Amino acid sequence: MPEQKISVKNTLIAYIQGGAFSSKEENIKGRIMAGFFADITVFSQNLFDIPTNEIYKTKVLLTILIARLFIRIRLVCSSASSLNVKTFSFSTGL
Repeated sequence: MPEQKISVKNTLIAYIQGGAFSSKEENIKGRIMAGFFADITVFSQNLFDIPTNEIYKTKVLLTILIARLFIRIRLVCSSASSLNVKTFSFSTGL
């Protein structure tokens, strides 16, 4: 029911800050602030600029966790005769 939906912004706030609160870690997680731990995700499109019914098409491009960096790079090489797609994944300690 459209009248019962919440905004993308409030959904993300609830997901991020609610998770920190439920684990009793709201003093060290749940916000991007000095002294707080942060997991950061980079998406293929801005979730605020697309229709909500298109969000499911969004891909994760980069995830940075507290102690590790996970990167997935997708290279698309095309030529006149074929399309070649390669995905590379690696992680490194920070």
